Amino acid sequence: MRERLRKLRKENGLSQAEMAKKLNVHQTAVSQWEQGRTTPDMQTLIKISQLFSVSTDYLLGETEQKGATAQDNDFVLNEHEKDLISAYRKKTAMQPAVDRLLEVQQGESDGSAAYIAAHGKDSKGGATIHLSVDELEKLNKAPETDEDF
Repeated sequence: MRERLRKLRKENGLSQAEMAKKLNVHQTAVSQWEQGRTTPDMQTLIKISQLFSVSTDYLLGETEQKGATAQDNDFVLNEHEKDLISAYRKKTAMQPAVDRLLEVQQGESDGSAAYIAAHGKDSKGGATIHLSVDELEKLNKAPETDEDF
């Protein structure tokens, strides 16, 4: 890690003092990291990765790839996905129905019983969603326009 840290610092034109200031640590800490005497704590390691736009795996010598790994890309959301999550969070009354439609298991974190979405096919091949009476009442009270969803 020490060689990579020094190389990244120099590639970015930073002195040890400048890097220390950006990370809110003392310059001697940066010096000790580069000499291999100590290692940064986890929070500082994350700050370093953000400062140099590299993965923590790269800093730790676990990969030669500087950027995000393919595994990390599984958690990168595009704008449409962000909009869907935002709409989902705003429409709490609709969440159980959406969970069932997507066959997502919901935990007990919100105090409700856990369930696994169940669906079948109707005579025309469409999906059938099974709702409890409470869920149906919530849906009936929800706005009807796509704009509101």
